[in-house]
Amino acid sequence: MMVTVFLLAVSLMLIGYTLTVVEAMRHSAAWGMATLIPPLAIVFAIWRTRQQPVATALLVLPLVFILFAMPFFRLS
Repeated sequence: MMVTVFLLAVSLMLIGYTLTVVEAMRHSAAWGMATLIPPLAIVFAIWRTRQQPVATALLVLPLVFILFAMPFFRLS
């Protein structure tokens, strides 16, 4: 169960990351290249939340879930 939830969160985060990189490439080539480094992609996504709310949600919410909710799952 835990592995399935984790893989779902990671796949949603990958979709959000891809959408963020595409939006960054549309914004400028420099941001596009910078978002290939994942922490800068999170910065760009939060900075451009109004222009890309779905990508930001798909990138940030699974990350929050993995960091805060996953430790409460039992390892069995």
